[in-house]
Amino acid sequence: MKKNYLLSGLLAMAMTGMALISCTDTDEPGSGSGSGSKGNYVIAATATVSGSSVPVLLTAESLESGEITAAGNGLVNDGATYWVFYGNKYLYALNYHQGNAGTTQSFIMNTNGELEKRSQEYNVNRFTTYGYYDQFIMTTSTGDGPTELNDANGYTPQSFLISYLDVEKQTYTKNSVTKDTPFLAENFLENGEYVTLAGIEQVGSKVYAAAIPMGLSQYGCMQKNEDGSYKWVLSGNEDLIKTESGGQGSGAYEKDELQWTQYPNECHIAIFGDQTLNSHKVITTDKISYAAGRNRSQYYQMNWLADDGYVYVFSPSYAKTMSDSRQQTTLPAGVVRIDTKAEEFDAAYYYNLEEKANGASFLRTWYIS
Repeated sequence: MKKNYLLSGLLAMAMTGMALISCTDTDEPGSGSGSGSKGNYVIAATATVSGSSVPVLLTAESLESGEITAAGNGLVNDGATYWVFYGNKYLYALNYHQGNAGTTQSFIMNTNGELEKRSQEYNVNRFTTYGYYDQFIMTTSTGDGPTELNDANGYTPQSFLISYLDVEKQTYTKNSVTKDTPFLAENFLENGEYVTLAGIEQVGSKVYAAAIPMGLSQYGCMQKNEDGSYKWVLSGNEDLIKTESGGQGSGAYEKDELQWTQYPNECHIAIFGDQTLNSHKVITTDKISYAAGRNRSQYYQMNWLADDGYVYVFSPSYAKTMSDSRQQTTLPAGVVRIDTKAEEFDAAYYYNLEEKANGASFLRTWYIS
């Protein structure tokens, strides 16, 4: 999909965060089907009404001058984890709920220049990243796969869980994870570890996504060699295997898993044949660590197709935050790029961004053309 983003200036809202607007108890935001105000820019704001915070979408004709208010204006909504713009037509409110489906709504600018809510709502699968492919907004996460493939211990392999929001048809579909189509995330890098995806970037008919190694699931960790030794646990890392379940939220873990990767000094990009994510190849570089910024269970996109035809891949070296030195990266935050014609990393291209930023790193990146 061409990245001309909704109404040109809307990325300003995404990058500056939520505007805070106060209303009196009597000056309530508009609650009708339309926003009640007109303009080329959309602002996601929070109005205070009777002591409670109310999410509201406002429109403005300019970001350089004038004033806007939520009093009697704006479109009250349920808020969003991410406000996602599709082209210059649609605005989607993607909501993430820890471990559960989140309600997704969408909005459109009507012929009167007012923002209005579209008719359909969806309970989208738990997701950890999102992106675009043709008419779809795609989300993915990694979760339990088909139980028919459970091992002798009863442990379930991890699979990719994919959702598709068709922006024109207002439909929601997801992949069918079965024993015949398992969409396995296990041993994805041929080192036994399972992965999650970060960043869904369409390049022609293909999808480029960072494959983020998550360590050994119960299913992967308990695989043994004929002599009874662990097949995928590196020698000397046996003590990293969890002996009981614990943790909470995105840091929760299960007995018999090895949480977080044993290979922090590598970056892997999966190149999928199309949006189904059925077929893929993996390319790897040891110049940077894995390509994802992270906040709890959300993995932020670090791979972007640029106007010169290369895909630029950034790493904030998040693995420096690991508590065990064996799982910490020694690589600085940096950027490499992929020649999309050869589908290989450009061996001559590398920038040490951490050095240029006097030792600082970053959490997120955005494509700006």
